[in-house]
Amino acid sequence: MRRAMVVGVSGNIGKLLVQKLVNNKMYRFITVLTRINERKFKHIHVKKVIVDFKQINQYQTHFLEIDEVFCMLGSNYSSDKLLEDAALLDYDIPLAIAQLAKSCGVNRFVLVNPHCEQNQSNPYLKRRWQLEKEITNIGFEDFKVFRVNQIAIAKRWMSIRKKMKQFYLNMLRLTGKKIDGYLQVPANILVEDIAAWVTQQPELLNSNHPIQKK
Repeated sequence: MRRAMVVGVSGNIGKLLVQKLVNNKMYRFITVLTRINERKFKHIHVKKVIVDFKQINQYQTHFLEIDEVFCMLGSNYSSDKLLEDAALLDYDIPLAIAQLAKSCGVNRFVLVNPHCEQNQSNPYLKRRWQLEKEITNIGFEDFKVFRVNQIAIAKRWMSIRKKMKQFYLNMLRLTGKKIDGYLQVPANILVEDIAAWVTQQPELLNSNHPIQKK
C-alpha cells in the first residue's frame, strides 16, 4: 500500500486531493504539510504537520515514511492573498521540497503547474518553467506534471461563454499572435484527473525507507 504526502492544502486543489486519497484503498496513510492550522483533517489515516516551509529541511523525518509527494504549492493555487514573497512559494520552496524528498528516498513526485515555457514574458510562468526543469533534473523514478490551465483537459466542463473564449483564443493563435492566457481547469475536475491517473500507476515502494527495512 502507498504512503503519500500532500504539500499545500490552503487552496481547493490540495484539500480535494486529500479527500480523494483518503477514500482510495491503495493508500495506507496520508501526511499533510501545511503552514495554516485552520484546516481540519479528521481521519485516522491522515497526519497533519504544521511546518515553516522556509525551514523545510527540519521536517526530514516525515519524508522518510513517504512513497510519493503531491506538491500543490504555488501563489496561483493558494487562497492566501497576503503572501510575503510569491517567488518563494512558486520556486524556492517547491524545489527544496523536491530535493528533500529525493534525498529521503521518495520515488514519485507529482507537481501541479501551469503550461509554461522558457521564453515566457510573465515572471510567474518563467519561475514555474524553471521549477519544472529543475525537478526533472533531480531524477525521480516517476515525475508527473498536471496542468491547471490546459484547455484540452477542460472541454467537458466548459460553458458556452468559455467555449466562445476558447474559439477567440484559437483564432488569435491562427493569426500568429502569441497568447499567454489559458482557461483554468476547476479544482474538482483537475483532482478527478489526478485520481484517475493514480489508480492506473503501479506502486513504487522504496526498500531504502527505514520503515520497510524493519
